[in-house]
Amino acid sequence: MKTEKTNIETDEMNKKIELIKEALSDEDTHITTFQKFAISYGGLVNNDIRKKVWPKLLKADISDISSKPESSVLEGHRDYNQVVMDVNRTLKRFPPGMDDDVRLALQDQLIDLIMRVLVNHEELHYYQGYHDICVTILLVVGEDVGFALMDILSLNHLSKMMPIYIIAIVLYRKEEILASECEMCVLHCLLSKIPDNLPYEKLISDAGDLFLQYPPTQLANEALLAYKKKNDAIKGRRIQKQKENLKAKRYPLSKLFTQNGSNILVKVTLWTFVALMTAGMWAIINTYREFD
Repeated sequence: MKTEKTNIETDEMNKKIELIKEALSDEDTHITTFQKFAISYGGLVNNDIRKKVWPKLLKADISDISSKPESSVLEGHRDYNQVVMDVNRTLKRFPPGMDDDVRLALQDQLIDLIMRVLVNHEELHYYQGYHDICVTILLVVGEDVGFALMDILSLNHLSKMMPIYIIAIVLYRKEEILASECEMCVLHCLLSKIPDNLPYEKLISDAGDLFLQYPPTQLANEALLAYKKKNDAIKGRRIQKQKENLKAKRYPLSKLFTQNGSNILVKVTLWTFVALMTAGMWAIINTYREFD
């Protein structure tokens, strides 16, 4: 049964390869066609196809790639040392059995690829995990084309799509997460370690569904509106408080006859007022008695 299933899957992938090649041969093929191939079962099947389709998906011009800056420029960037440390820990991201000389050369290319993107965009900051994405691109298309692709990905897709993929992973692991201790350190440790046996095909499909149901631009707009609403409410309360303080400064005696949330203050004020009035009336009566 397993052999039969494998043969069926192989036949399906072969058919898919032919369909993708047919689409590639037609210059009028719309980008959505390649997007559907990418997120459907089996993805883009192999690296030969990925080399051709990835640039089309990103609308990247790989015929005019900017040259690599001097080493002194790359090494002088603020994030260079952190990138080197992370790349040196990427042994398991390279194919097993790869010759050490080849791997070391690829690690040097990976460092240069990352630094070219960061140098090209000063507004970007390196974060751990970015090198994992870059090494995947590097192993398929090489450093120069990899730079062209990551240059686009870093400015657009990673800021929008990465949270979607992370949400898909968190939702898949929700039972494990909810069963863990409700402590920040425990949750951080759990979420920072991604299992090797995740069903990536399903997660990619789930992420695609989430993207359609909750477009990042829509979520960003809703978050912005919520922030503005909260900010306006805080600003309104601050203005109201300033008005109350200004009024209190102009009419300080009015506080004596205003409850202001304190029943004791009202009672003491009234008792004091009555006592003063009584003492005044008694003084007047005594004065008239003296004249009598």
